[in-house]
Amino acid sequence: MLRTVEDDVGAYVARNMLRERVRDFVREAVTRLAQRSDVTSIVVNAHSQGTVVAFDVLRSLPDEVVDRIAALVTLGSPLRKYNLVLNWGPDTGQLARVRSWTNMWDPMDPVADPPSVTDITVNNLGKVQSSGLRAHDYWGNVDDVLEPLSTLLRSVVTGEPDGVTP
Repeated sequence: MLRTVEDDVGAYVARNMLRERVRDFVREAVTRLAQRSDVTSIVVNAHSQGTVVAFDVLRSLPDEVVDRIAALVTLGSPLRKYNLVLNWGPDTGQLARVRSWTNMWDPMDPVADPPSVTDITVNNLGKVQSSGLRAHDYWGNVDDVLEPLSTLLRSVVTGEPDGVTP
């Protein structure tokens, strides 16, 4: 499992051609959503290494696309490690324009850190029954992750306060 994490991180950080392909794909997907007349707002939900990709893409999107992003939700994010270990720096660029950024993390998760945004501490280890790295299995945590996430998504649609942020 650690080799997979190492390969994912190494490929994204060290292989610029691969990184650009991933960023272009995500950038195009979010831009296409923002341009649709039947989409009023977008919630970007990313997990683990996907939070790094989301951060990398969202901070450089044009205003008209970022203005359609109602919320960014990160789960098990290693962004603080990227900042401290890889010296990515704190430049959030266009992310400052995103209306809401919520991060869910389990202190027992070796991948996750609270990235100094709205943090919600969860207990995956105590609530997830899957095998493998349970502390990093946010999708299996109904009480601490999926229910608050559904509340947040409902608030985006209805415009009501989400009741999720501490």
